[in-house]
Amino acid sequence: MLKSMLTILLGSSLMSAAPAFGTETSNRPSLRSGQADFDALFALTMKEVKDNSVSTIRDAAFQNGQPLPCDCFETGELWHYVWTRDSAYAVDLGLAWLDPERSQETLLFKLSKARQDSRFGSGPEIVQDTGSGGSWPVSTDRVVWGLGADRVLPHLTEDKQSAFLAQAYEALKNTIETDRLVVFEPEHGLYRGEQSFLDWREQTYPSWTQNDVKAIGESFALSTNVLHLLALRQAARYAEELGDRVRQERYETWAETLAQNIRYFFWLPKRGMFAAMSSATDPAFPLEKYDLLGSSLAVLANLASPEEGRRIFSQYPLHKAGPPVIHPQLPATPIYHNRAVWPFVTAYAIKAAAQVEHAPFVSEAMQSLWNGASRNSSHMENLEFLSGLPYVVDGNLSGPVVNSKRQLWSVAAFASVVIQGIFGLNAEGDQLHMEPHLTHVIAKRWIPNGRVELRDLQWRGKRLQVELRWPTIHETEDGFLKVQRIEVNGQLQDAAFVRFDQLKADNQILIELVEDAAAQTLSVNKPEVGIGPGLPNEEYRQVFAPMEPRLSWVNAETIRIDRREQNPTRWDLYRNGRLFAENLTSDSIRVPKEGCYTAIQTYQNGSLASHPSPELCQLGWNWEYTAYNGTLKSLDGASQSSDHNRRHFNGWGSPQQVLEVSSFQVPTDGAYRAEIAFGNAFGPINTGITAAVKWIEVMDVGSGETQGAAVFMPHQTNWGIWAFSSAAGLKLKAGRSYRLRVLDAKNMSYLKHFDRYTAGRGGADGAVNRVNISGVRVRRLD
Repeated sequence: MLKSMLTILLGSSLMSAAPAFGTETSNRPSLRSGQADFDALFALTMKEVKDNSVSTIRDAAFQNGQPLPCDCFETGELWHYVWTRDSAYAVDLGLAWLDPERSQETLLFKLSKARQDSRFGSGPEIVQDTGSGGSWPVSTDRVVWGLGADRVLPHLTEDKQSAFLAQAYEALKNTIETDRLVVFEPEHGLYRGEQSFLDWREQTYPSWTQNDVKAIGESFALSTNVLHLLALRQAARYAEELGDRVRQERYETWAETLAQNIRYFFWLPKRGMFAAMSSATDPAFPLEKYDLLGSSLAVLANLASPEEGRRIFSQYPLHKAGPPVIHPQLPATPIYHNRAVWPFVTAYAIKAAAQVEHAPFVSEAMQSLWNGASRNSSHMENLEFLSGLPYVVDGNLSGPVVNSKRQLWSVAAFASVVIQGIFGLNAEGDQLHMEPHLTHVIAKRWIPNGRVELRDLQWRGKRLQVELRWPTIHETEDGFLKVQRIEVNGQLQDAAFVRFDQLKADNQILIELVEDAAAQTLSVNKPEVGIGPGLPNEEYRQVFAPMEPRLSWVNAETIRIDRREQNPTRWDLYRNGRLFAENLTSDSIRVPKEGCYTAIQTYQNGSLASHPSPELCQLGWNWEYTAYNGTLKSLDGASQSSDHNRRHFNGWGSPQQVLEVSSFQVPTDGAYRAEIAFGNAFGPINTGITAAVKWIEVMDVGSGETQGAAVFMPHQTNWGIWAFSSAAGLKLKAGRSYRLRVLDAKNMSYLKHFDRYTAGRGGADGAVNRVNISGVRVRRLD
């Protein structure tokens, strides 16, 4: 199928072994492997890079769908716009090698100055695109931009590097400082917010978050925290280079502490895996949910030892189509992120598995990329995880529900496997590193003649012709071919890198490899399940989690569980974020009167865990100061209304407005939470940029000591729904008189980038960081 389709797409001469492939994409590298299918697949990759190279971009949500000038990479056949995470991951994986100038322009499009000042300043920041509940700070992975910027920097010509370094540092610095105040949670020492890329709520989160995105914004995600860690390390390096010693030390300290906190919170020693996410409880606890991108980023960030990394890739499931992006799969959920392989995530897993030298996983995952692209004659957005098909009919669960050809990060994934993986080429500063990661299995399967050339690769105007050679492989264990010698322009190298100033205009690089006679015996986890969509129950329980349960009160001291699951289960009950009872089989349990409870169930004869139930709460001491009883007052005559079933400040939150509780006290010393009772329907639950962000400030009237924290109020499905904001943590003492104020902060609508947003509020009509507010609740944390 690949040969016939590629012959049509690229010309019959591509299938020849002749030196000149006349119809290959000009000004792009080419491959000569002695394997026509491999060469053609790489040629297809280069063609799709070209097809994604555009001079204008467009999206229905911006400028009413009219084109915007940008010499950028668009995101795919179905996606003609530029998104922060898609672009950054794609540039990091391979596009920096293939078109650094276009990569730079694509990244710069996702930086923005402020169009409105805020308490966090007005300097340029990284854009968080439209997203769950009104975007940031529910979605908080915008720092992923740094991956792309760091990768493209050494590919820019010297005269452009210093300017881009300064731009990148300024944007990173401002973004880091804002995120530290808004999404960093000091008690856990982690950053809150949605998983990176896995941003379709009910695809990976509990189904009840479909209409409760605050729970997502209050939880922690492994992938997003590792991205914050990498951004801090990057900013510290840039600060050192630019002579900003104060911030260098600050970011190095923050990074070191964050790395320890990620490891402490997310690593599950009994499972030998990193948890993908946390509960939304207070305090939070890690869930036995796993995601391939987060785990791979954690390994690449050296948060696991090599032994632990090999254990991760020995356990993570490899199905017939490759490694799915999450494990376990969610029941009763359509195919998209759920039940799917995403090539760009597979590429990051290949990089991470290669770093810890898990050759069998690398071989299986690389073959997965080959199979997906060759079967579809394009680098698809995603594929169903058991069949490898771009669409599987399964009733109302059919999918992937959206799937695009020449998806940018999927194209970059295959380029990465060849350039950074097989050939091991990485530009770091003024050095070209040459560290091939070619496994025995892939060498024998893809390149049977023991010789492969990468031609016409460009690095800052210098041409690279790179050849790998190795003798016949006899070793039966899969391992990585080892570098025996490297020659650059006929000169033997004594290190696995060469400096830029040592290179000529045209360079011949020869890398001789030998098999690894000491290859480790490592395994991969290949569950014995069929190709769905329907699976026998015993196979189903290997890959699908149980349904998430629901809790209800029998009386004030007894909780009942509704398992919502046909298979027998046992369940654990958590009270206020801490395990209260485990391995329960009865349907009810007596509990203390006060507390917030959530339950997780597992199969009785298995280890896969459900998502947690929504919390069921009976609060201890709490008090609400409201517009209705006059204890919450406006200092500037804000308008009030009684619609939507309660008295409230209507559309409140212009930058200079202030609400105040002039005096309150608490009954005992301890930890408290302040939350705003709000309504926000300025946008739909699944997108927009108007999640409201405000600052709660509490002052001890006697001492003048002040505490403050940001809180967010995401979109609800309609104005008639009232909810409480995220919580501001406070340390309060009995007998003291406190004053509380609600002040402005900022949201994404404050960025000039969204001048062009026309699909909802906060865009072309001006910044919107407003909500309806009926009161402020202060409660004791038990």
